[in-house]
Amino acid sequence: MKSKNLLFSLTLLAFLTVCTKANAQVPVKDSLALVDLYNSTDGAHWLNNKNWLTAKISNWEGIVLTNDRVSAIYLSGNNLKGTIPSSIGNLTALYYLNLSNNSLTGSIPAQVSSLGIIRTIDLSVNKLSGSIPVELGNSRTVEYMYLNNNQLTGNIPDELGTDTSLTWLTLNNNRLTGSIPSALSKLQNVWELNLSNNKLSGSLPPQFDYLINMGILYLNNNKLTGSITPDLVNLPLHVLDVSTDSYTFDGLEFLAQNIPFAKYGKQAKIIAHQNGNALSVSAGGTLSNNTYTWYLAGISGNSKAATILADSVFYPTKDGSYFVKVSNAVVPGLTLQSAKIDYVATASIVSSSSSDVNQIYDNKNLLNVYPIPAKNILNVEITGKASVSLINESGRVLLTSTITKKGTINISAMAAGMYYLRNNNTGAVKKVIITQ
Repeated sequence: MKSKNLLFSLTLLAFLTVCTKANAQVPVKDSLALVDLYNSTDGAHWLNNKNWLTAKISNWEGIVLTNDRVSAIYLSGNNLKGTIPSSIGNLTALYYLNLSNNSLTGSIPAQVSSLGIIRTIDLSVNKLSGSIPVELGNSRTVEYMYLNNNQLTGNIPDELGTDTSLTWLTLNNNRLTGSIPSALSKLQNVWELNLSNNKLSGSLPPQFDYLINMGILYLNNNKLTGSITPDLVNLPLHVLDVSTDSYTFDGLEFLAQNIPFAKYGKQAKIIAHQNGNALSVSAGGTLSNNTYTWYLAGISGNSKAATILADSVFYPTKDGSYFVKVSNAVVPGLTLQSAKIDYVATASIVSSSSSDVNQIYDNKNLLNVYPIPAKNILNVEITGKASVSLINESGRVLLTSTITKKGTINISAMAAGMYYLRNNNTGAVKKVIITQ
């Protein structure tokens, strides 16, 4: 309690000194807010605190007055340490606030939204934490908001989309999570939007094609997926960076063909799957544009196991740890790579002398499927009796039938394409091509 009283006494003394030397021209609430800022951010150890608390406020370093009201604060790179006081919201005539490049901690006070005519808020390059106050969206006057290079967490609030005056919004280099809110598509005056180097996921909102003035869009170094909105080509973009995200060729074929300056760089690793005796991977894009190069990892290095055009399925000839690199003919300079997968064969592949009969054997079981390609009827031969399933490329089971040694499956209702037939007893899998 004594320490609080002492602090109050010192603050009051400083305030009275200020008021005396400023001839009481600056309103009390402005004066006290500045004193709070000085005390809360270790003003005694700023790099430059010239005239603070000792002269007219108009002469304080980094302070600008307009009509005897505090209109601008510029204390960038001045060794401010501590927290931003909530009383900063009392500076209702403030139009410019720059506390960047310091060591400020704690959260951004919601009272910043009370700065009714504020045009620039620059709190970048500090150590601010917590979430972005939803109240920041209450402002309708902010044109430049720099919150980048802090330790902010949580979602990007939808409310930011209501500040339609924003032309520059930088939230990069924080720890923001969740998806990009579609509400940001209301920022139709925004020129630069920088959301890079966070932990954002999901897809780019299709409504972003409403951002008719956007020239710079940084989305890189997140976990974004999905497709890229086609109408982005109608925007005045000259910088678009989606590198080091989690895009596949589904989203990148469009960029490469329509937005040549877009950066799509390295993407996150894709996942390889084993289904019976087959390895597969989903790299997206047009299958005929893709080339799949499979590698067998070894102690002495990696050896190329197979190169397959327009087919994501690979049948290894031996057990081991595999990974794949996928290139796309219309997306130059990018190779998607899978994480390693440990493959253990459930059956050994034996080639057939007949082009329309393919057999998979293990010691006791046979899976024989013909003709390949098939049109209406698929002939199946197995050892003994077993349940077999026809599966599409997405892994969905389309039909299941029980076969005893030899049988047929009616596939006349199936669309043309590539499928897999799986022996549900042994796990053996055979690729099936259906034509119509």
